[in-house]
Amino acid sequence: MIGEPELDGKWETQRPAEIASDGEPRERLRGLPWWWVPVAVVATCAVWAGGLYAFGDRLTEPEIRYRVTENLCDQFEAPALAGMVGGLRDSTPQPGGRHSAMDWVQCGRNGGNPREGDGLSLSAVVELHKKTDPEAEFEAGSRYGRMYGAPDGHWKAVPGLGEQAFVGTPGTTDDELMLRVRDGGAVFAFNVRLNRVSSGDPDVMAKLRPRPDREDLTAALIEDARALMSALRKD
Repeated sequence: MIGEPELDGKWETQRPAEIASDGEPRERLRGLPWWWVPVAVVATCAVWAGGLYAFGDRLTEPEIRYRVTENLCDQFEAPALAGMVGGLRDSTPQPGGRHSAMDWVQCGRNGGNPREGDGLSLSAVVELHKKTDPEAEFEAGSRYGRMYGAPDGHWKAVPGLGEQAFVGTPGTTDDELMLRVRDGGAVFAFNVRLNRVSSGDPDVMAKLRPRPDREDLTAALIEDARALMSALRKD
């Protein structure tokens, strides 16, 4: 019985290379069973197909259900939060951008009276991811979460808001609150900061209004987030 070279150790290492029909040298594939080539092709195709299966969702453009406007502050009035601090006086629309991969826009608002204990700063950012689905990175934390230093353990899921939503406390105090929402290719990021007067005078501190309850503040932020999403939703 004639054994295969890889079984009996008789490799033909001294034979010269064969000459192909085009005149170029061609190494002999001695010792490889006849089924080696089709098996290699099948294995390569399986790896390729597996890669497409694993990343197929990422290769599909996400559904864009929202639009961005030139002045986000026109849509982001935040009535629930405004009612908690006696109104939002100032609005600061900030320039966004348009790109083939992503559109974005942002707005900042201020209100209340810090000397009376109810000062508030609020910002909203909207991103429309048009080429890559943001789902894979969303739960890990957006760049806004990293920017404000919100630890992973401080995020809590918010059911019933978009496809995914998390609320959290950046830093180590309750002076700030963040809310992030993903719906299709759209990502919304909200940040609320309570501004209080800093004074060592006990008479001044005694006159400050109590700060809003955290649960009430969270509920108001979620309500305003829903309102903005509704205003930007495509018909």
